[in-house]
Amino acid sequence: MKSIILYSSNTGNTKKIAEVIHTTIPNSVLVNIKDNNEVNLEDYDFIVVGGWIDRATLDTTSLTLVKNIKNKKIGYFFTLGASPDSEHAKNCVDNID
Repeated sequence: MKSIILYSSNTGNTKKIAEVIHTTIPNSVLVNIKDNNEVNLEDYDFIVVGGWIDRATLDTTSLTLVKNIKNKKIGYFFTLGASPDSEHAKNCVDNID
């Protein structure tokens, strides 16, 4: 299975998480969304998108990418300055789905 991890990072935290995910998925490709807009997602079976939270949802770059991926296995992750069990975090997940 060909896998790619795409991320957008504002403070560097999302990049750190993306790098860890990259080490756990064999032969995956790691790409900063802002640095490379020419990735052909059709070449990949599994797409992971990471971003940072802005106004209770993914940053615009990451959210646009997630919303435009069709007929692929996709996972996403995000970083935010709140507890993962908080109501705010749960609202963020709901806003992304």
